[in-house]
Amino acid sequence: MDNVQQVLAKAGNSWSQDIAISLIKAYEPLQAQANKRYSSDVKTEKAIKYGPDARHRIDVYSPAGTTGAKSRPVVVFIHGGGLVTGDNDVTPNIYGNIGNYFASRGYVTCLATYRLALQTGHHPNGAEDVASILKWVQANIANYGGDDAKVVVLGQSAGGVHVLSALFMGYLDNHSPPLMRGFISLSAPFTMDVSNPKRNEQLAEWFQDKDASAYNERYTPLALFRQWCRGDGSDSKKKLPYEIRLAIGEYDMTEATDGTFAFVNEYQNYFGRLPLLEVLKGHNHVSYSFGLGLDEDPIHETVGKALLRHIEELLQ
Repeated sequence: MDNVQQVLAKAGNSWSQDIAISLIKAYEPLQAQANKRYSSDVKTEKAIKYGPDARHRIDVYSPAGTTGAKSRPVVVFIHGGGLVTGDNDVTPNIYGNIGNYFASRGYVTCLATYRLALQTGHHPNGAEDVASILKWVQANIANYGGDDAKVVVLGQSAGGVHVLSALFMGYLDNHSPPLMRGFISLSAPFTMDVSNPKRNEQLAEWFQDKDASAYNERYTPLALFRQWCRGDGSDSKKKLPYEIRLAIGEYDMTEATDGTFAFVNEYQNYFGRLPLLEVLKGHNHVSYSFGLGLDEDPIHETVGKALLRHIEELLQ
């Protein structure tokens, strides 16, 4: 754990691919050891197809002994990666730690990936893929012991962007039963930092628009929320189909925090109340997801307890 703390202390709230790589290298041996404890408690089925693209894959982690059961609550985790990278397994043990953590606590857990920029994906493919993931879960999760009426979704960083986009664009509306009970946004950027030319090239490819000034006006989750609020132009207030809760790291990157607080402000202005927001003490943009399950360390144990509390409340 010393290596993790050294990386976090050095990084502060700055963010780069090098920091992500350093954290992966620090966390992987810890999770390799930790994940051994789940070998008899968790069943895993990987690379289940939910659509035609090579990226349309779901890994299901089920509590051992769920054969014949169809009543366990379900957690769906959608990873991050800046729109251009990421997968259900970024190492042999990350993000398997997330599947193991929730499955060992009684949740049927799905890790899902999606189309990426610079490969086969363009906006709004991420939102479309989220809708397809949740429809697959609703149609199939009973086969793994899960209850399709008790689904909570976690979306980390870009994964959260895609869930929010799907929600605000209406892709998750009008389903009976509903596709989920609620959504926890984990460090999802509600706005994009357009000051980095290299990043703008990626965004231009994803949004299929070279006008960087348009990204935060048309395409980002905050822009889509504003469009959702305007709706048909009537004065009547709408209601979101699913509750949104927010979590960010204490040392999260400014792209995530700036957009989150802008969304909190506009959410309050529209609904007259605040969304519930959890600040994950001691963590940066990804450390809480890489480290979930390392409960011998207080800052990681606290994250697990907080997420379980929010999930349980959303399921009530």
